Amino acid sequence: MFYGTSWKAVPGVFPANEVLEKISGSGTNNIWVVSSSIWTGTKITAAGKVFRFDPVGMRATLVRDFSNQEAMSVFSLSPTSTWVVGSFGISYFDGTSWKDTPFVVTNTVDYLHFSSFVDLWASSPTDVWAISNKITISPAAIRVGIAHYDGNTWTLPYWQSGPSTLFGIGGADSSSVWVAGTGGVFRKP
Repeated sequence: MFYGTSWKAVPGVFPANEVLEKISGSGTNNIWVVSSSIWTGTKITAAGKVFRFDPVGMRATLVRDFSNQEAMSVFSLSPTSTWVVGSFGISYFDGTSWKDTPFVVTNTVDYLHFSSFVDLWASSPTDVWAISNKITISPAAIRVGIAHYDGNTWTLPYWQSGPSTLFGIGGADSSSVWVAGTGGVFRKP
């Protein structure tokens, strides 16, 4: 945590073996942290979890467990609008309960099932963006996808096959959305 003039570790709040991936919050009382896996000292095992962090009481409460799947990113607009993505797909917390979103897009060229998302960002509850990398072994291919949620439906306005992999997404508002990956940094047209 940042204490006005310097960064300080927050020991003992999260289980020591959790691999913490991302943190997001919209205020002091609305901070979320996701872990993708557990480090046992000899191997990493997928075990995604979502924690709600209380910086005043210095404690983390487990609010969602994805068992043998990875939670890779979290983005919270408010206590009633928090999104989590990972190898399970997309999950949304409305302040009361979690809603899981299967994500399947069919087109005439190819059938894409982007289920492993790595990051997300939102300017509002009706403008949510998520990035996915689908890697297949045989035939060897990487397909990247940028998904968009308009408040009702997820769509896949952009996808491509190729050598690039996406790692991060962010923005300032709905007209300024950026992604970064092995191919560079790209801005939404």
